Amino acid sequence: LKFRPPHTLIAFIERFALFDLTSDIAGEIAADVASKIESMDDTEERSSIYAQLARALFPADKVEAAQLFAKGYSELTAIGSGDYDLAAEFLNFACQLERAPLDATSAHMLAKVVELSTPYEPEKFPWTLAARGFCNAWNFDYFAQLTRWDDRGKIALEHTIGPAVTYFVEKGRLSPRQGIVLLSLVDPIETHSWELENFLNVALKQGTTDRSIVANEFLDLLEHKYPTSLSERMLGKCESIIRDIDSGTMKDILPRFASIREKIQ
Repeated sequence: LKFRPPHTLIAFIERFALFDLTSDIAGEIAADVASKIESMDDTEERSSIYAQLARALFPADKVEAAQLFAKGYSELTAIGSGDYDLAAEFLNFACQLERAPLDATSAHMLAKVVELSTPYEPEKFPWTLAARGFCNAWNFDYFAQLTRWDDRGKIALEHTIGPAVTYFVEKGRLSPRQGIVLLSLVDPIETHSWELENFLNVALKQGTTDRSIVANEFLDLLEHKYPTSLSERMLGKCESIIRDIDSGTMKDILPRFASIREKIQ
C-alpha cells in the first residue's frame, strides 16, 4: 500500500476505521498519508486531502482526526474563493462532530471557508449540508454567523435560514413553532436541495400534541410567502405530507385548505 496515491489509501482507511480489529491499521496508513500530504506543493490539494483523511479516520481515532482537521485549517490562509469541494469535505467532517463540537476559533474558520466558497452564487451552495455540519459543530452560534453574513452583505439570510431552521428542528434543538417564527422573519429561498415542504415534513414529525397548530401556522407562512401565487400543486404536496404523517390532523384542517383554495381561484 505504501506506494499507492493518497485517495486510494484513504479509501482503505475509511473501511478499516469502522472496526476495532483493523483500527490500528487505519492509524498506520493515515500516518503514511499525512506524510505524503506534507510533500505536496498545491495548497488547495493539501487542504482537501487533509479533510478527507480526517473524515475517514474519525471512527477509529477522534483525537488524531481532529488534529488532521486542524492541519487542514492551517492551509486556509492560501485558499481562494470558489472551493466548493473543499468546503464540502470540511462540512462532511463537521457533520460527525455531534459529541465533540469545534471550539469557537475553528468554527469561525470553517465559516470563513464557506464564505470564500460562495462569493457569487450562494443559491448553488449546499446549505442543507452546511446546516448539518454547523448544527453539530457550532450549535446555535451558527445563527449568529448567518446574521453576520447577511449584515455584511456576504450571504443573504434568505439563502441560509430555511435549511438551518429545518435541521435544527429535526434535531430537536428548536420547536416546530419556533422554527416557523424564524422562517417568517425573511422570505426563504427554495432550492433544489431545500423547499418549504421539507420543513413541514420535519416539523410534523416532532411530537404529536400540537400538529394542527403547527400545520395552520405553516399555512399562514405559505400564504404570506405566496400571497398571489400559491399554487394548487404546492397545496397538494402539503396535504399529502400532512395526511401521510397524521390523518387526524388532516381532517382538522381541511376547512383551512378549502378557504385557501377559494382565495386563489
